[in-house]
Amino acid sequence: MPGHGGPADEPTFRNMQTLHPLSDMSGRPDADTASSPSLRAQPGTVHDRGRRSLLAAGAVAAGATLALPLRALAQASSTAGVLSPEVLAKRQAEMLLAHPDAVQNVITAFVDGRKPKAEGLLLDVATLADNPSAVPVRVSVDPSLITESNWCEELIILAEKNPIPLACRMYFTPLAGVAEAAVRVRLARSQAIHALARMKDGQILEARKDVTVAASGCGM
Repeated sequence: MPGHGGPADEPTFRNMQTLHPLSDMSGRPDADTASSPSLRAQPGTVHDRGRRSLLAAGAVAAGATLALPLRALAQASSTAGVLSPEVLAKRQAEMLLAHPDAVQNVITAFVDGRKPKAEGLLLDVATLADNPSAVPVRVSVDPSLITESNWCEELIILAEKNPIPLACRMYFTPLAGVAEAAVRVRLARSQAIHALARMKDGQILEARKDVTVAASGCGM
């Protein structure tokens, strides 16, 4: 009986499938549709013409979006609450400024009330950095200070004017036999490099060297 799922309804259902074939999220026909020639959209059919019209409309819309002037896009971003290029540049410059107490706070926590000794720690870094985005820094504890009962437990490297001063932290065990670190540090500006080492007996060794850079490595 028509209208109640009888045999007479089957041709109508097949016609609907011809006009609107099923497809998955990738846009490819599903297995049933691909395997049935009668369910695929044929060139020149209503579905094929509708599909081509939709694709053409999408291409026109994409082209219109890309053609918007940059100034109009910037104004739209500003209106929507997005930072303008000028404000963004200012914020980025502010982020490059280290907090004046940041490096001192790290040093204070590391020494823990002890007075650092300005000997026994070798800091090797060029005074003029030709590539501020990767400045080689090498630190080592004098081997004569390391014994079976006394060794370097922890070593840190600081760039005092970087937004985040702590550039490196390393831990050592008695089995290491030596205590040294070789890293490359990105420098935001000309500044001092600090190195501190804590020995097993509680001694704190310290070294410091000024480094001049031609340009900010954080902007590269």
